[in-house]
Amino acid sequence: MSTTRSASRHSTDGRPRKSPLRVATMSLDAAAMLGRQQPGATVHKPRKEVSAPELRLLAISEFDGWLRARTNKHDLPYQEDTITAYKEAARALHRWMTKQQIDDDFTTIDTAAPNTFFADYLDGHCQNGTNTIQRNLAHLFVWREAEYGYPTLTPPP
Repeated sequence: MSTTRSASRHSTDGRPRKSPLRVATMSLDAAAMLGRQQPGATVHKPRKEVSAPELRLLAISEFDGWLRARTNKHDLPYQEDTITAYKEAARALHRWMTKQQIDDDFTTIDTAAPNTFFADYLDGHCQNGTNTIQRNLAHLFVWREAEYGYPTLTPPP
């Protein structure tokens, strides 16, 4: 009894016929530049500026990735709940900065801004909640110092 062999995914020299990681090499923008734009497709020009709130959200996303690549003081990966708590503290600061119309990212925060943020946060929350968010937000500033060299906030003398 003979068996038929299905088509091999490898060529005769042992190399794969196509890389499983292969992606299209020409974007829609490049195709449009060459005059081969697909019907109904629109070409978007890249934006020149990113707003401060968008920069803060990008920073929070980068902070999330940094936390996932780090370990805690017990040399274990951070648990998902911990990462969520740290990100939520950063999001609370982001929301407050938006509400206060602070048109800048986290890099310009000085000692006075978090103090005002915590005072405003305390007005709507209990003391324990404010202490928790203060402790969780400290990790954002540790990340900021570790990755970008911005000094960690310290209270004035």
